[in-house]
Amino acid sequence: MPAHAVVGRGIALVPEGRRLFSSLSVEENLLIGGQLGRTGPWSLSRIYELFPALWERRHAPSALLSGGEQQMVAIGRALMSNPKLLLCDEISLGLAPIVVRELYARVPSILAEGSSLVIVEQDIVQALRVANRIYCLQEGRVALTGSAATLTRDAISAAYFGA
Repeated sequence: MPAHAVVGRGIALVPEGRRLFSSLSVEENLLIGGQLGRTGPWSLSRIYELFPALWERRHAPSALLSGGEQQMVAIGRALMSNPKLLLCDEISLGLAPIVVRELYARVPSILAEGSSLVIVEQDIVQALRVANRIYCLQEGRVALTGSAATLTRDAISAAYFGA
């Protein structure tokens, strides 16, 4: 399906590496996410509530933002489509631990609005904090699955690294 059809069905992606439009401002990047006009809880003002730092930087070109701010824009842009399902690929990639914690602290607010999340993440600690269910893939196959409440970091590491 073309991308607009996928978004029209309520699926949005926060891609690895953020993939922002570097020549556009923060606000312009966010507005692109809402182009299909799906109704729902997420609007520009709600994104700024979720990520207050973006309000302060709304007119700045996205290329001038820190990595954490860029990730906020990428998540906000996806949320602007009011998805039923939000796919997040490596939210923590290349970010300082404090920024990663701040981003993951927003996950409960996103879930509270009714979206489901699928998060691909190598940071086991963060994944366990927000997940209901864990799936570990090794070479394209499910090596381990279970409730986040019952799986240990050691079991996940063993499944991930094939030990």
